[in-house]
Amino acid sequence: MKEDEIKRLKEEEQWRQDKQKQEDELRLKAEQKKREEEQKKQEAQKQEKETRLKDEEQRRQDKQKQKEELRLQEEQKKQEEEIRLKEEELRRQKETEIKRLAEETHKTEERNKKDELQRKQDEENRSKEAELMRLQEEEKLQSEEIYTASERADKLLRRGGMPIFPAGRRKWEKEEIVTLITIPAEVKWPPTNWKSMSPEQRYFNWEYASIALELNTGKQLEFSKEELLLKYHFLALPGTKTPHSTEGNTQYNDS
Repeated sequence: MKEDEIKRLKEEEQWRQDKQKQEDELRLKAEQKKREEEQKKQEAQKQEKETRLKDEEQRRQDKQKQKEELRLQEEQKKQEEEIRLKEEELRRQKETEIKRLAEETHKTEERNKKDELQRKQDEENRSKEAELMRLQEEEKLQSEEIYTASERADKLLRRGGMPIFPAGRRKWEKEEIVTLITIPAEVKWPPTNWKSMSPEQRYFNWEYASIALELNTGKQLEFSKEELLLKYHFLALPGTKTPHSTEGNTQYNDS
């Protein structure tokens, strides 16, 4: 009996221990499951939070990107507007400059035309005055009394026939240059009494004709006053005649 009781007690203790072990295992499994579920929940929350944060960050970035794009578009529009305004200003300045240059060119052309007309008018007036003086000089010379060849040459030189030089000079100074006048004598060659002239008379008459022709063609002869007077002295030789006189002249050494 006692052994049976002991055996029964042992079996009950064993059963109790087994049951406790099962309960502990179930409890541990339940706790493990609860921990796993809690962990899954936390992980899900974490993932959800991360997803939410990512979405928020993405929305923030998208918003910032849109804002930056709008800012860049506004900046580009502003730059394009500034460029357009600058181009318009440059175009206006260019048109203004072209117009100004055209007006200046027109004014310059008009001024040049006026100056040219004035110059031509002044030149024409000077030419008329010179021609009038030449005609008056010719008329005066033709109306003067008979004078010797030396006097005639001296008057012709001093009245503008040719520049008067000191002995030995061959060059004109600018202020000494004067317009040649036509010699007031009709030169015919050969003279009618050519055959009856002596060789000396023929030579001096040829000299006179040469000088007269050179003066009539407007040449400027590079002779000193003394040389020109010597060229005119042949008119004062015995038997020769001045353009205004038919009598012989013997005063060829006066000058």
